[in-house]
Amino acid sequence: MQMRCPFFNRALAGLLIALAAGLCVAPAHADQPCRVEPFGVETAADRARDFTRHCSGEQVKWNLSATPRRAMLSGQPNIVRAQLNSLTTQRFGSGMLATFKLNWAASGDSFARRFRTERMALAAGGWFRFDPRWALQANIGREKTGEARTRATVATVWQPVRAALVFAEWAGSEAGTEMHRIGARWWLVPRRLALDFGAIARPDDGFGWEERRIGVTYGLLR
Repeated sequence: MQMRCPFFNRALAGLLIALAAGLCVAPAHADQPCRVEPFGVETAADRARDFTRHCSGEQVKWNLSATPRRAMLSGQPNIVRAQLNSLTTQRFGSGMLATFKLNWAASGDSFARRFRTERMALAAGGWFRFDPRWALQANIGREKTGEARTRATVATVWQPVRAALVFAEWAGSEAGTEMHRIGARWWLVPRRLALDFGAIARPDDGFGWEERRIGVTYGLLR
């Protein structure tokens, strides 16, 4: 996507400042938004954290940067880069919440006065807790970094006892199933020492389990 503007630098800076000023950011005492990331990989630690925390609210981050002014005096174009990351979580009762995510990155050339979107990702997700032990998480999103693609993930999370958590996830796109993922966390010392397991199966490899991992995490864990 390209946009031509004779006052590119000033217009872009003004737009981002106005956008940041108009966005509502959650108060400091509010819970942090839950993640929604159909283009990422969530571990057993991530699932355990989401299963126990009460996330809600909005988080907005934006960044604007440019090359030094002297670059134009040397005959080089002034490159302006902008990024916007927004994550919003809305809770509905005690067992359901919805999240929305927007990532956008662009750059511009002050000589050509062009504005080009380099990456854009939109994603929406939901967390449904059926009872204290079972939950379902689903995400869907569209990403463009050259060629646009749509991806989705569906995961079942089970906490049989307070000291353990297990999940199974499916991830796919327009092309079909991309992978199956499983993982588990076992608390050896509650919130201090945990044992994590994980494995991935892809259709290209005949759905044989690979990237099998086991790890120990120690520290003040949420």
